[in-house]
Amino acid sequence: MHLDNEGSNVLDAIDEVTLEQDAGRAKTYDLRSASPARSGRWRISLAGIDSREEASSLTGRILLVAREALDLGEEEILVSELPGRQVVAGSRVVGIVQSVYFNGAHDVLVVEADQGLVDVPLVEQHVAGLDGQGRLSIDGFQSFAELPYPPPERKRK
Repeated sequence: MHLDNEGSNVLDAIDEVTLEQDAGRAKTYDLRSASPARSGRWRISLAGIDSREEASSLTGRILLVAREALDLGEEEILVSELPGRQVVAGSRVVGIVQSVYFNGAHDVLVVEADQGLVDVPLVEQHVAGLDGQGRLSIDGFQSFAELPYPPPERKRK
């Protein structure tokens, strides 16, 4: 398996993992062991998976870890918690995070703003963090907002 955060030690601190299955289902397994393998990958052993064939059938599955098992700081959030969060530039609300995608180098926020959808690199240079109200503070938002793409079609009620 490959961790999104290569520096993470989360596998040292957990006893179970959940693997996404077909059709949106998931199954939880006890984690027997986890050890670094080659090329930034990890070798894991799961209770109930006893043959290479069984293990091969799980190749490519997304491995999930309970949020409570993560050692997050008080002001840290997960990328999966960003959609729906308000975005501010200074003290002004400029949009709402619609989604996050990986562009090959880093994550990118898709922010729905008055100008349309705006891509903002999720890097320290641009994302200052959360303000006191839990909103995502973006430095230099206006420079990204100058290159929006059209907002999604809205359904009329």
